[in-house]
Amino acid sequence: MNPNHSEPVPPGRKGVVRTVLVSVLVPLVILAAGVFVTSHFMKTSPKAVPRQRPVFETLVQAETIQFNSEQTVVTGMGSVIAAREMDLKSRVGGDIVYLDEEVVPGGVLAKGQIILKIDPADYQLRVDQLESEVARAEADLVLEMGNQRVAQKEFEMLGEEALEEEKALMLRLPQLRQKEAALKSSRSKLDEAALELERTTLKAPFDSVVRSKSVELGSRVTESTPVARLIGTDSFWVQVGVPVDKLDWITFPDRLNPEGGSVVRIYARTGGVPENYRSGRVVRLAADLEEGGRMAKVIVAVDDPLSLLPENQGRSKLFLGSYVRVEIEGRTLDGVYPLKRAHLRDNSTIWLLSPDSTLEIRPVSPIFKGPLTILLKDEVTEGEKLIVSTIPTPVAGMKVRLEGSTPGPGRRGPQDGKSRANPAPSGETAVQNDRGAQKEGEVHARQ
Repeated sequence: MNPNHSEPVPPGRKGVVRTVLVSVLVPLVILAAGVFVTSHFMKTSPKAVPRQRPVFETLVQAETIQFNSEQTVVTGMGSVIAAREMDLKSRVGGDIVYLDEEVVPGGVLAKGQIILKIDPADYQLRVDQLESEVARAEADLVLEMGNQRVAQKEFEMLGEEALEEEKALMLRLPQLRQKEAALKSSRSKLDEAALELERTTLKAPFDSVVRSKSVELGSRVTESTPVARLIGTDSFWVQVGVPVDKLDWITFPDRLNPEGGSVVRIYARTGGVPENYRSGRVVRLAADLEEGGRMAKVIVAVDDPLSLLPENQGRSKLFLGSYVRVEIEGRTLDGVYPLKRAHLRDNSTIWLLSPDSTLEIRPVSPIFKGPLTILLKDEVTEGEKLIVSTIPTPVAGMKVRLEGSTPGPGRRGPQDGKSRANPAPSGETAVQNDRGAQKEGEVHARQ
């Protein structure tokens, strides 16, 4: 056999080879084309540029801190009590023949006004009797003085020397002293009887109002019988409970300055009269504390509490036992900032707008706490910005922006339509928002 002579391939075997080549080469070509197309698109497609997320700022309102002088005010509650109260009694006994119509509970009496009269007949008889005794004693004294002159002449006619004691007896000096003493005693008894007669008319000792009465017309009274209980109307006291640590802010009068007590405003609501205040002044500090609250008792005097004087007509009246609200003017502080209590956060901090537009939460220790404001001094600096609006979730260092100012680059606030207070979208609205965001991203990618 010739080795160089090739043996012919059968026709059936050629078809098998061709089929194998097609089944291998076609996928390789398709794969290569896919790789080429993919590589081409990756090299020529636009690249996505990351965008910086905007910084959201919370809008706030603020006021500038300014120092000035402020009057401290100590507040408290108090009860109205009587400054002068007494049981009026007669100093003589007898039957009441006259009783003033104002001697009833609530009756108003002026100083010196006649309250009642006791039957004066017995006392008038006593005065008449003693007047006759005085006249008799005066006559006896005149007769004795006549005897004195007679004795004096007789002693001179004798011309004898005598001791002083003997001379006094000869001149009837003891008899003269006796008659003078008798006259003086008679006159004293007459004055006493006249005084008792005068006391049958009982008068009001001071301007007062009747709290209660114990007698009626025709009643018999003695020196121990109370006629009525009177309360002075010139002034009432208000006993105010004040914390002991607030006493240093109140000015109390002393001997050098008896009228130097702090000025006080007393608020009471009576009947249908709108609430207004009456002025008073601190006069005393009680030596004991209240049993319940252990608070100091400050005594405040109020003139004309029942508004009886013309200048106080129409003003509220202070009734005994009334529970009133009191404001005591304390010392004045200079160089302080009055902070409203509503702007004190968590009872110990304030919110400040820092120069870099962030929230600063600063703890403070007020030097004085009043009913509506507290006073700050060293915790703040004049010119700083105090945030007065509400922040739902305050976090120190969070970005804030003053209302009305322009937002910085890349920052958005509630006025940009992205307020955190708006509710989150849901349902179809959320799908539309997602599609809009996708389109916005595609446009940005092409750019």
